[in-house]
Amino acid sequence: MLDLFRGEVYRLFHKRNMYLYLGAVMLGYVGLVFMRSGGFNQASVFDDANTMFSFLPALLGGYFFTSLYSDDLTAKNLITLVGYGTSRAKIVLTKLALMTVFTVVSFAIFTAIHFGIYTVLGFAATGPVIGYVLAIAFQNILLTVGFALVASIVVYGTQRPTFAAVAYFMLAFNVVKMIFTAISTLANVDIVSHTLSGSAGNIMLQLISGSYAAAPWLEFAGLLTLAIVASVFVFKKKELEF
Repeated sequence: MLDLFRGEVYRLFHKRNMYLYLGAVMLGYVGLVFMRSGGFNQASVFDDANTMFSFLPALLGGYFFTSLYSDDLTAKNLITLVGYGTSRAKIVLTKLALMTVFTVVSFAIFTAIHFGIYTVLGFAATGPVIGYVLAIAFQNILLTVGFALVASIVVYGTQRPTFAAVAYFMLAFNVVKMIFTAISTLANVDIVSHTLSGSAGNIMLQLISGSYAAAPWLEFAGLLTLAIVASVFVFKKKELEF
């Protein structure tokens, strides 16, 4: 598992387009902040993080998802790994670990950039605001990893890069959440609060309020566990296509 992890890290760090893409996203992020900086106030540090970070599961997570999952289908890497005797459960867990590491590191960088920009503009974050922004970042880290794990079921079940990418971006752009919201409204049943988005949102609210009830954490962990089990199950059942 460690060799597979190291190999994937080496592969991604030697992809030139990763640096070009992340650099472009960072420049765009900085540009948007400066374009609207005329209306800044202390609340902007938190409000803008809430808005801008919500796009990062798609912009950052989408890149890492396609690089870690969809590229394997295009290059037939899954066939090679399984052919060399790597267990399918090990592949699923390694990909999850890689997605988590790259997501945490990229969000840490963007959070530092966020604080840095506002400090330069004269709106350095205070203690409570720093906590709020970190809670928002953590929420979106959970969403990015969770969306990747759910979409990986499509990766292993269909072995079609396009289907996998569509599944991820439907989750990241809240299309699936909107569908659940519509169903909840029609059925008059609260479904959304018990999805990945709802659980991650509840965790974020708890971090902001200083409350640490176990229920949202257990619910989110339970959903991730179900997604892992489903990924391994469909991967084992699906014959690899040459």
